Amino acid sequence: MAANILVFHHVTFSYDAMTHPIFSELSISVDRGWNGVVGPNGSGKTTFLELAAGILEPELGSVSRPDDMAFCHQRTDTPSDLIRQFLDASDGEAWRLRGILCIEYDWLDRWNTLSHGERKRMQIGSCLWRAPQMLVVDEPTNHLDSQARNQVAQALETFSGLGLLVSHDRDLLDNLCHNTVFIRPGSAENRSGSYTGAAEQIRAEMERERERYRIEKKNLERLRREEVRRRELAAHQQVRRSKRGIPIHDHDARFKKNRARISGKDGVGGKLLRQMDGSIRQAEDRLSSIRLGKIGKSGITIATELVKSDAICRLEETRIPLGDVRSLSIPALTVGPRSRIGIVGPNGSGKSTLVSRIVNTLTLGPDAYVYIPQEISMAETEELHLQLRRMTKTELGHAMSAVSRLGSAAGRVIESAAMSPGETRKLLLAMGIARSPALVVMDEPTNHMDLPSIESIERAISETICALLLVSHDRRFLHSLVDEVWNLKRTGDDYTLERKILP
Repeated sequence: MAANILVFHHVTFSYDAMTHPIFSELSISVDRGWNGVVGPNGSGKTTFLELAAGILEPELGSVSRPDDMAFCHQRTDTPSDLIRQFLDASDGEAWRLRGILCIEYDWLDRWNTLSHGERKRMQIGSCLWRAPQMLVVDEPTNHLDSQARNQVAQALETFSGLGLLVSHDRDLLDNLCHNTVFIRPGSAENRSGSYTGAAEQIRAEMERERERYRIEKKNLERLRREEVRRRELAAHQQVRRSKRGIPIHDHDARFKKNRARISGKDGVGGKLLRQMDGSIRQAEDRLSSIRLGKIGKSGITIATELVKSDAICRLEETRIPLGDVRSLSIPALTVGPRSRIGIVGPNGSGKSTLVSRIVNTLTLGPDAYVYIPQEISMAETEELHLQLRRMTKTELGHAMSAVSRLGSAAGRVIESAAMSPGETRKLLLAMGIARSPALVVMDEPTNHMDLPSIESIERAISETICALLLVSHDRRFLHSLVDEVWNLKRTGDDYTLERKILP
């Protein structure tokens, strides 16, 4: 196989217990350079990557790929053997990548205390260091602050092989990729050029198809109304041509009927009706040939309740350890029933640690708040799916409605315990908001989410009246929703929390 080409040959693939395949008869090819892979959560992006890499094998068809391949997975639960080799390496490329990504040598020894962003940078650096013919990267900028995102983008730009990149980071896709693979349920298609340009092109094509559909549907409705009129005309003419009811001795009347039949004067309606049948069949064929993308309802609502107290949570002034060396100093903090707080800071500053400390000190009952952590392990995903199966029909209906409005297929979520991280976060949010919480806590809410889902969550959060605690590197998302920011700043080797009220 050529080192710079990936080809899917009529590939069909589905997971156990699924009623419909993820892909059916998929044929597509991509070549050297970075290729973006985009689509809604649950559409099959990660499955596409794993088929491309040979981690999954198709049920039908085949995949031709370069021989040497590296896969940079979305999850960062455990370090790979490659990371140790990368940190121990003394060649120039290893030093260069460690410098670009600001990787410290002792990170592997304190893996469990690292932020997910720090883990991700080591993961990406080790895969780039290998210099494979094909590199597969799933959501490289999740968990990263702006500085780290720039470092990762700079590192990825140095790769010269065939790259597949799943990301919801529009800037990264536009700056890095020369081609984009758009994944839809059951299919995929290539679009050359930047992601933004290709997405605009697709939207324009869909609008043209919708307009064409509207015109053809209106034309078909007009033809069917005309068919009814002509059928009534033909029936009336049939009555006029019939000799039924004319006395046998009324030769004059019978002569007129015979004359009308010979001239065809009263047979025009039937001829016009037959012509109309052909026109309607042609119009129906044109309408059925138009393939419209499915447009479902979007947007969710978070019904909430206010706590009848002046505080949901109080923390005393303290110092929180961040591993064996560093710490985070915080002043006395209060989360009120209407607080809308954003937490920002560089990777490793203790944002997730602080959020966990707050959640663990809550006196609210477990049904009175929603907590979406930054990462959800596979074990937690499987337990969440078991909870889903224990729901009543009413509870399940409400949760699946919210999942659907966030852009994922409810049927797939119900069927498969191997949900994507985006689907898992949507399900956890959907199950939580069904309880009318007094507090919503979300650690990096835009991680793993597709763009329509991010916009839906932003609208829903902006309209709720309960307390909010949001951790995010997405300043645009955050500043539209909060009125107070807790900024975790580095002071020497440690971090301190600085509060700021927004105007």
